Amino acid sequence: MAQAIQIGFVDSAQNKPSVVAFLQDSHDVVLHDLTQSYGEDSLEAEDLQIVLLIQKRRRVFTSQDIQRLRRRFPWAVLISVDSRWNEGHRRSGKPYAGVIHMRETEFRIRIERIIRILGSNSSLLGQYRPLFSPREGLHWWLSLGMADRKFVNAKKISCFGQRESISAIGDALQDKQRTVAYRPLSALKRIPIEDSTEFRVAVVRCRAEVKQLLASGWLVKAHLLVADNLTESEIGMIRRTANCQVLEKPFYNSDLLGGMGAILHHGLQRAA
Repeated sequence: MAQAIQIGFVDSAQNKPSVVAFLQDSHDVVLHDLTQSYGEDSLEAEDLQIVLLIQKRRRVFTSQDIQRLRRRFPWAVLISVDSRWNEGHRRSGKPYAGVIHMRETEFRIRIERIIRILGSNSSLLGQYRPLFSPREGLHWWLSLGMADRKFVNAKKISCFGQRESISAIGDALQDKQRTVAYRPLSALKRIPIEDSTEFRVAVVRCRAEVKQLLASGWLVKAHLLVADNLTESEIGMIRRTANCQVLEKPFYNSDLLGGMGAILHHGLQRAA
């Protein structure tokens, strides 16, 4: 049995954010709340593999806070989870040096990828360095996506949406091991819910199309929804009512593969 991943978190708002609630539902991790003591009262330096900085506003944590955590857990990867009020600071602010920044809306897919790679005993996570340049950090992150491709074992994939919206996504998924079909959104109507012969990706251009898919009941037939500008409550509602993973734009191709890998990985776990 794989050893659980040890994750610490510092919550600036101290209100049990959705990212913590999501991780508490995972059987692959053990969580440690570092908000009050930064782990100085109970944990050993080698205990944690990941430390999350959860901040609703820009630069809630000082540089001294970051250094304190880095000295306390020198082998852990530090990840800042940025809310919508804070996600633009990578363009117009001063992101923390040596910290991986994730938008709150993309956190689920990206953290699950890291957990899967840690669980497979990959050395890639240990290759991250706090002094990476932005270019080096991007290259490292994309290398994680390449390592995660082995979880995407679907042989047949269908992309539903406007052709101009789904063609690039189809190109990212196409390779020698799988085929990709392009269909309009309305084609979801004709697919039986119990059909498990293909992996289905629905791509929408606006929130109105999301509402249409939910009202018609077609969204339950899709495994992954690619959308834009959804609120956290809307994303949660889609996951609960349609049992569908959500990937928000913009994203890397590796995020797309990571979302598929998470769905297929959990499907295999449920089947087992």
